[in-house]
This record gives sequence, structure tokens and C-alpha cells, in this order.
Amino acid sequence: MESTMEIDPTVNPVNDREKLRALLEETYQSDNNDQNKSPEIQRNYLPGEATIQPIPSIKFQQIINKFLNDTETLPNDKKNDKELKELKELKEKEKELKSELRKVEQLKENYMEDIIKTLNKKLDYIGKEWNQEFININNVVNKLNDEKLKLEKNINEWEKKYDQSQEKLINKEKKYNELYKKNEELRNEAEQLKEQLKRKDYKKNEVSRNVTSEYRSDLGDVKNFHIQFIKDIDIIQDKINEFCRLKGGVELNEQNLATLLSEKFKCKYEPEDKVLPKAALKRLILEIILERTNDYINKSQQPQPQPKENDENKTENKYLELEILNSTNQYLLKIKTLINSRNVTDEVSFAAPNKIRQLVHVVLGNHGFGLNSDGGEHEFVHELKEEIIMLMNQFRTIKRANKKKDNEDMIGDIIKSVIKLFIFHINVLEPPGEIMWIPKDKKVDPTLMEVVNLEDDNYDNWIVTLCIFPLIGINLKSETDRKVLVPAKIMAIETKKSSISFKFRNLFRQQKLNEVRN
Repeated sequence: MESTMEIDPTVNPVNDREKLRALLEETYQSDNNDQNKSPEIQRNYLPGEATIQPIPSIKFQQIINKFLNDTETLPNDKKNDKELKELKELKEKEKELKSELRKVEQLKENYMEDIIKTLNKKLDYIGKEWNQEFININNVVNKLNDEKLKLEKNINEWEKKYDQSQEKLINKEKKYNELYKKNEELRNEAEQLKEQLKRKDYKKNEVSRNVTSEYRSDLGDVKNFHIQFIKDIDIIQDKINEFCRLKGGVELNEQNLATLLSEKFKCKYEPEDKVLPKAALKRLILEIILERTNDYINKSQQPQPQPKENDENKTENKYLELEILNSTNQYLLKIKTLINSRNVTDEVSFAAPNKIRQLVHVVLGNHGFGLNSDGGEHEFVHELKEEIIMLMNQFRTIKRANKKKDNEDMIGDIIKSVIKLFIFHINVLEPPGEIMWIPKDKKVDPTLMEVVNLEDDNYDNWIVTLCIFPLIGINLKSETDRKVLVPAKIMAIETKKSSISFKFRNLFRQQKLNEVRN
């Protein structure tokens, strides 16, 4: 916009005046256009903030108008001088105005920059506020979502508990109905039993008169019981003999067998002889069963262990047979005291203690130490079974697993059979039976013993070297009243060893027995 104006004197003043007017109009119009191009910005100023007021162009217009009016009234020559002078003044003013315009433009630019900075600050501030507000809203949303999840979880749990409660309620209702039905059945059964008892009341005297015959019917004939007892003894001997087998895939621990024979039975072990070691094992098994069972029975003299809450039934079942024996003995003692302290003359009262003893031992013999109601093995039998299996493993090893299992399965039945015969059924005999182990080096008595390693009947100079199976009978200590039910099974040796023929004969017999019996 800045331009240089030079006045030529030869130029027509009128034309110059017109040109000057046109120049001033152009300058004025340019100034107005610059002002019109500036956007009108409404701004709210902060306290203490400087304000810039726009410079109006009205004064400049007034100067131009005055100049034009003055030039029209003057004569031409004067007008020319005056115009030149005024042109110079106007030129100076033009420079001043242009300088002012530049300042105004600079102020406008500064003003716009300040406005932009202020707006940017406000935008940043507003953006930060919105960001923080957005974060706060997100936090609230997340918190609400967490609470929603917790509520949903609680609702699910309560629904599950509700379903479980409903199921329990249904089961209880079902159980209640079953119990109610069972109660009605028991009530009806009780009524029927009451009617039966009423019908049987008139038979009480007849039952009392026939009590002796009932005992005899329950126990059977004494002679027949003796016969069955002897048969059962033969069966248990065969079972023990089979359990103690030392041939057919069996590896012997000769050192332990030699120690057993020498220390316990005072016998000499021969490596080629399997008859004597087997006999010793049979004796050992039977002794252990009887010793452990007697220890169990003798617990009547000791305080019984107090069962734990969760093991009460198990402990009571373990000692149930013992409790029955103790209670029976106390009961019989009181009955005998009653008979002796009262004027008792009837046969039933005198026979009652023996009959009760026999009945109790029959029941214990048939059901004692049997399987539990859940099918499990009696705890005492199980413990004794494990002990015997571990003991036998010290003297022999059965190589085939299936034969080993079959062999181990036999011992449980052997234990129960030995207890049945030697502890219970032997006391059913009248009078009760007895057992006796024949001591070593005792002279062979064929009326009491059966020699398993001697085939002929020549027992002169023969003595017992090992008693395999005990003597069973009644009144065994009495020479006159003694009754032998089962003779003792023994191994014997001849005391006369001077002749060579005896040695060969004894060797031949030993080899033959090894081939036949095992």
C-alpha cells in the first residue's frame, strides 16, 4: 500500500487535484477494506487484561474533504502553491497514517495471537476437565459393573442354595413319608405281636416243663456232637497241612528253619529233610493262633480301651465275643450262687448253668469272629492273619503269585476253624474238653499218640521228638477217667542206635515218608 507521490509543476492542477482526490479515495477505501476484512471477535476479558480499541478512519476522511473544499475556492495559481504545500503535508500525514496503520496491523496480529492463546488455554482447560470427568464416569461405570457382578454372583449363590434347600426339603418329605409308612407297618406288626403274646400266655407252664428237652434239641445228642467234633478236627489238620506246604515252587529259608528247629523245638535240621520242618511249622501256626486267642480272652482281667467317637462301633465289634464270654461267666456265677444259696431241688435249675454254657459256646462257635455285617473280616482275625503271613514268609517263599495268594487266603478260614473247635466247641462237650501238648523226649504211648513217621506198631524204645498236633480229650490228667477224643500227632525217634541195620532202616523210612506225605 505504501507509494511515493511526486508533483510535476507542468501538470494541470485540476487534473492533479482529481488525481489527488482519487489517490486519497483509494487510500481511504483500502483502509476501510482492511478494517472490514478483520473478523469481529467477541471476547470476554479476564480481570486486569488489556484491551485494544480500533482506530477510526473518520478524521482522515474529514481532512480529505476539507482539502478538496479549500482547493475549489482558491484561484488557480494560489491553488497550485497551496496544493503543493498541502500535498507535502498530506504526504507527511500519509506516512504517519501508514505508520499508524502498520501499528494497528501489528496490534491486530498481537490481539489475534492473544485471543488464540487464550482460546487454546481455555480449550486445554476444558479438555482436561472433560478428560477427568470421563475418567470419573468410567470409574463410576466400572464400580457399578463390579457391584452388578457381585449382585449377580450373590443371586446365583442364593438360587443354588434355594435349589439345594428345595431338594433337601423334597428328600426330607420323601423320607418322612417312608418313615411314616414304616411306622405304620411297625405299629401293625406290634399289634399282631401283642395278639400273639396274648395267645401264648397260657402255654408258659408247658414251656417251663419242657425246657430240658428244648436244650437237648438245640444241642443235639452228645454222642453225635463228639463225632462231628472229631471230624472237624481231622478237617482242620488237613487244612493246616496244606497251608504249610514246602514243595512245588516253594523256596526254603534253611537258615531260619534251622534256627526255629534248634531254638524252639530243640531239633536238628537236616537239609534234605522237609518232613520235620513242615511239622514244626504246623505246630508253630497252631500255637500262635491259640496263644493270641487266649490273650484276647484274658483281656477280661484288663480294663478295656475306651473307643473314640468315630471308632466306637469298630472297637465294640472287635471285643464283642469277649464281652459275651465275660457276661456269660458272670451270669453263670450268679446262677450257681443262687442255686447254692437257695433251696433248689428241680433238675432244670441244676442243669441250667451247663446248658447255658453249651448254648453260648455253640453260638460263638458258629458265628464268633465271622464276617461283619458289611462283609468285612473281623479285626482280630485280620490282624492275626497278617501276623501269620509275615511269619511264614520268614521260612519260605512261594514263587508263583497266584499260588501265593491262594495259600494266603487259606489262613483266615484256618484261624476261624481253630478258634471254633479249640476255644468254643471244646467247651460244649460235657464235661468240657481239654488239649495237651506232648513234651519232647516223652516215651511214646500209643493210647495217647499217633506217630506220623512210624508205620509199624513196634513202639519200644521210641520217644517223642516233636508234638505236631495236641492231644484232645476229657479229664486228661486222670489215669482212670481220661477219655481221648483225638490222639496227639507226634514225630518220634528210636533211642537204640547201635546197630547198622537200624540206621539203614531209619533212613529208608525217612526217605519214604518224604515221598509220600509231601
